[in-house]
Amino acid sequence: MGVITTGKWIKEANGDPLAVCENLVNYFPNVSKEEIHSFLTEYGMPRFRMDGSWMEKAKEAKLWKKTNDYFLQLKRNWNGPDVPIFIFPVEKGRGLFMRTFDRRSGISFNDKMFLFLSPEVEDEELMALLVHEYHHVCRLQKNEEQDEHLTLIDAIIMEGLAEHAVLNKVGEQHVTEWCKKYPKRQLKSWWKRLVSPHQHAKQDEPIFNQLLSGKGFYPPMLGYAIGYDIVDDYYKKNSFSIKDSFQLPAKTFVELYEAEE
Repeated sequence: MGVITTGKWIKEANGDPLAVCENLVNYFPNVSKEEIHSFLTEYGMPRFRMDGSWMEKAKEAKLWKKTNDYFLQLKRNWNGPDVPIFIFPVEKGRGLFMRTFDRRSGISFNDKMFLFLSPEVEDEELMALLVHEYHHVCRLQKNEEQDEHLTLIDAIIMEGLAEHAVLNKVGEQHVTEWCKKYPKRQLKSWWKRLVSPHQHAKQDEPIFNQLLSGKGFYPPMLGYAIGYDIVDDYYKKNSFSIKDSFQLPAKTFVELYEAEE
């Protein structure tokens, strides 16, 4: 599997996202192309039309080849699963109250990965995104029960571990800004007051996404920032390899974090 030739899909669909998503129906059983498109727009897929110039620029930048080369390297080093990777343009502009993307974004499942990229994405930015998303794939496959029954703390720790992998594989300068956005003392306070009481919330509960992404009245990217802090705390006292991190239970990290309060 590896990188799928999505450029061909985009060309055949004349840039129509819905027509492109028709190719994805087999990868999402019992989900319509409209539902697939609506879901993927939350993570960076263009809402209306895929710019034709993106194709030429993406070819010149060798996005498909570079991604596949990086993927094969990670797959070999981590002894990871072989999954399809779909590359599409990243949405450039968003409205005032909508999420914005800076040259790259992604979303992963236990059996597939989506990357939304600008042709201007730098090689190390691409590698950092792939490390983060492929770490999700590996952890979800090693913990299959999490895929359908993911709790808030599972998601928080998974995000923290994925960014910690970026730190180790690509460097601190490529760790996303939300990992360093808040002081540790503030994160500890938010964990105790806001997140910990809801740590076992399920994906279908509104509080799950509100706390993970920091929506509504919660601090932006709250769960992601706390997840990185929890993992970083644990690593400084109990170092672990990236391969180890695929299977370490979320509660292992939380117990140490809470013991230090």
